[in-house]
Amino acid sequence: MRGSLAAIIGLALSVSAVPLVAPARAEAATEIVVPATMRTTPRTTYLQSAGASGFLEYRSTSGGSGLWWTSYDGSRKPVEGGEGLGPRTAGSYGTVSDVVALGPTQGSGGQVLLRDMGTGTTQTVAIPAGQSYLQTYGRTVLTSTSTGGERTGLFLLHNENGSTVRKPVTGFPDGTVFPFFPRGSASGLLVNDYVKKSITDESLVRISVAELEHQSEAPEAEPPAKGRLRRALGMS
Repeated sequence: MRGSLAAIIGLALSVSAVPLVAPARAEAATEIVVPATMRTTPRTTYLQSAGASGFLEYRSTSGGSGLWWTSYDGSRKPVEGGEGLGPRTAGSYGTVSDVVALGPTQGSGGQVLLRDMGTGTTQTVAIPAGQSYLQTYGRTVLTSTSTGGERTGLFLLHNENGSTVRKPVTGFPDGTVFPFFPRGSASGLLVNDYVKKSITDESLVRISVAELEHQSEAPEAEPPAKGRLRRALGMS
């Protein structure tokens, strides 16, 4: 028993004699600083038109709103003169083309600036007093006249050697009214119209196509054959 007790006391003394060594201090963690970057996340976007090299959209962000052109290579830039402009009906800023149309703000007359986003060139088309801007197809501007609050005449305008050439769209009977905005492409218009026979008679609704390209005279609207309809819609 004495031997066992002496062995325990000796072991305790030997352990207490071992110097206490403090654990190695861990290296301080390196502080990582992530620089703040500005990000512009669009609140609202609306596609307005598309052409051969890119597309036009309205964008509203925390920094403002306006028109932006995005090339198919992914690059994006604001449209000069498009700051603060809002989304509009189809064709107001152009249709199936790289040309962006910036129309007048007043209801009658004014000018339309045609800006080719692919080449960077511009043209101006003057709208005469009494006509109102509707849409642009390629480089052709569509305007209208009204009678008694109803749209009763359509005109095609384009810039030729620095001057504005104006041509009425013909082929409609007297009393024709155009209740809706036309649709189309740089090749032609798809027009919806009706004729008021009398106050009590039903209206005759029809669809016509007015081709735009290579028109030396006033374009005449006709019921659309299949080929004409496809060209007007930019399908061929």
